Amino acid sequence: MVIVRRHDKQGARFSHYTSRTDALAGQATGTLLNATNPSVGDKSLVKSDRLNFAPRLGLAWTAAPRLVVRSAYGMFYQHTFRQGRENLLAENPPFLHDLTRTQGPGSAAFVTLDSGPPTNFFATALPTDQAVRGNDPNLRAGNVQQWNLTLQYAFAKDWIFEAGYVGNKGTHLSRFWNANQPYVAGPSATLAARRPNPGFGDVEYMDSGGNSFYNSLQTRLERRFSNGLTLLHSFTYARGLDNVGAWNDPNGSLYPQDAYNFANEKALAENIVQLNSVASWVYELPFGRGRKMMTSATPLVNAVLGNWQVDGIWNWRTGLPLTVASPACANCAMGGDRTTRANVVPGISPSVSNPNSQAWFNPAAFSLQTTPYGTVGRDTIWGPGLQQWDLGVAKKFTLTERRYFQFRGELFNAFNQVNYAPPASTVGSAGFGAITAARPGRNVQLGLKLYW
Repeated sequence: MVIVRRHDKQGARFSHYTSRTDALAGQATGTLLNATNPSVGDKSLVKSDRLNFAPRLGLAWTAAPRLVVRSAYGMFYQHTFRQGRENLLAENPPFLHDLTRTQGPGSAAFVTLDSGPPTNFFATALPTDQAVRGNDPNLRAGNVQQWNLTLQYAFAKDWIFEAGYVGNKGTHLSRFWNANQPYVAGPSATLAARRPNPGFGDVEYMDSGGNSFYNSLQTRLERRFSNGLTLLHSFTYARGLDNVGAWNDPNGSLYPQDAYNFANEKALAENIVQLNSVASWVYELPFGRGRKMMTSATPLVNAVLGNWQVDGIWNWRTGLPLTVASPACANCAMGGDRTTRANVVPGISPSVSNPNSQAWFNPAAFSLQTTPYGTVGRDTIWGPGLQQWDLGVAKKFTLTERRYFQFRGELFNAFNQVNYAPPASTVGSAGFGAITAARPGRNVQLGLKLYW
């Protein structure tokens, strides 16, 4: 049910999302729960969130003939069951067995690819061999509050400059952690006994305890299309914090290091770009029919020289933050669904005077972890940025007044600039602190479009 009331640029939204009812297994208090039929909460094992009130407010004020002040606030919700990837609770037995069986030379009933698993492979599996999944029964819908305040000034004909503050705050964001992570470290042989629920292996659990905060200065310079030319430049200076990993994190740190200490996960957001500058332009050459020059050209001359267009995009930005990881220490078997971070070496700076592919940061500033919880924080190293020019040229071939072909030639990374991939960021790995790969080089694309 959605009820919406709006008046001009003000509004309010109330959304009631019911949970899916096809999830028939869940994790709670050391047992797997089966769904029942009386209510939506019983059928889905997750209670409905009925408090999704989403106000919207906008303001525009002409402070002077060429100056406009704008401001807005809004709250937006995301209702998720594993963010579209899978229905978390349905990924449990009896529908799915996430089973790991360890074997080596000399193991009894050795399994090969030719023979396949024995017929009793699942029947003889212990619960501790299987990973199960669970949801917080009081799961809340994640929300983001967004706000902005901008000034827009028309300083010349067809030219506009805009500057403003843009921010947002995320609350009740989805986070994933191992609800069966041991409280104390120990060898692999004692892992099952040290778990809070010894009858199970890893329990991938989702709740809504994540938070984020974002602040930015954003500017825009625009030349509106006139005389065949339009220009746009946008710049952002931003900072973002959160306490949950991102799906697109290049380090893969979706899970916390310590499942019971999310305060230690607060850090720079993994997808934050601190500085970002983008310029784009489109210019129609003034030759051919309907243009300033050669308006009376013959059809042959117009077909060759008329109706050309050049365009491009220039992008310069800083890199994404990186987390320095470490293999787990000896006798530190803590189960899966966790990120293991390195230790900081006191007194040694991770910075280098001239970051390059051979040494992007100082590897001597980090060491292997000696306890289950490394001392380095999340996202403490800035990765390499990007600078790229994308250029295009297009030619229009008119068929009728409304229909025409457009031939396009495009160069992505036209000058074949080297944009580094992130450096190796795991202590002890080959090339730790160095960069061994780059983003794609120049790419040429030809295309033909029919507009009708």
